[in-house]
Amino acid sequence: MIRYALVLLLSANGAYAPVMGHEWYPQHCCSDQDCRPVNCAEISTTPDYYRWHNLMFPRNASYPSADGGCHVCVSVGGTPRCLFFGGVS
Repeated sequence: MIRYALVLLLSANGAYAPVMGHEWYPQHCCSDQDCRPVNCAEISTTPDYYRWHNLMFPRNASYPSADGGCHVCVSVGGTPRCLFFGGVS
């Protein structure tokens, strides 16, 4: 009973609400677990790729970001999938 009351209390103030951070990532990029926000300064460019932490993302795997920030999508195995920029691809 105490656990139920605690869940209700936390839900009422929003602390227990699910985080809705992946709803705008395309399924082919994210699989609901592979994408996360990053500091845009961590991303560098080459003529054919974007680079983030020694991972190379082809330029055709970049998309505009829905929230204006930068995001990377990397599979659990470490394969670069997609990169998002604030309104620019």
